[in-house]
Amino acid sequence: MYKLLFVFVIFTPVIGCYNLPQIDASVFPQKDTSFECNCTYDMEPFYNLDTLLSGGYHLKYYNTYNVMDSGCYQIVDLMNGPKKVKSINSMDYRFNHVRLGWKELDARDKFVFVIGVLGMPNFLLIIEKKTGKNLLTGFFHHRLGEVILYSTFEDESGVQKLRILDMTNETDIEIKDFQDYKCQWDEEYFGDCVQLDSISNSFIWLSMEETKELVVKKFKR
Repeated sequence: MYKLLFVFVIFTPVIGCYNLPQIDASVFPQKDTSFECNCTYDMEPFYNLDTLLSGGYHLKYYNTYNVMDSGCYQIVDLMNGPKKVKSINSMDYRFNHVRLGWKELDARDKFVFVIGVLGMPNFLLIIEKKTGKNLLTGFFHHRLGEVILYSTFEDESGVQKLRILDMTNETDIEIKDFQDYKCQWDEEYFGDCVQLDSISNSFIWLSMEETKELVVKKFKR
């Protein structure tokens, strides 16, 4: 069973407009659009407008203007043919496209989506295609095949817990073997220092650049 951690992230800062004169609704009974403004900068076009997924699904990337808050946004939606299943992420149009997110792995009835974040590990989402439901969330570190190395912060002390998600065998285990080692270059998020070294049908090898040596650990799948 996958372990579920809820992570709430807001990526939609509001773009303000200049104050405009109020319109008397009695004189203009139609919809008041006095608050609308144009996007300040040109919207960077998407070069991957559609990213295909198996089962007739795809990811749709696009820019839009929201008349409700006069904001310009970039959005990625999960689609089933022409039908929208769910909006996966949206943010201010001036951010780099990579921060909106990308498909990391297509795995039958679900897929792995990663959201780019500056200054900390990228966010991981395991999403069910049929419903758009988030089956798992965490921090993404590395992937080999259908094996994913990720971490969570689940307790009140904020201790990082490193985990291996094996989507082939549908297992999700916590890894404690590296907690006593000191990362060579990152002491706060030690999960960034651990890598999936290699995988076989029976075993998974993790490695870490410790301050004095390369540490390698083997785990059974």
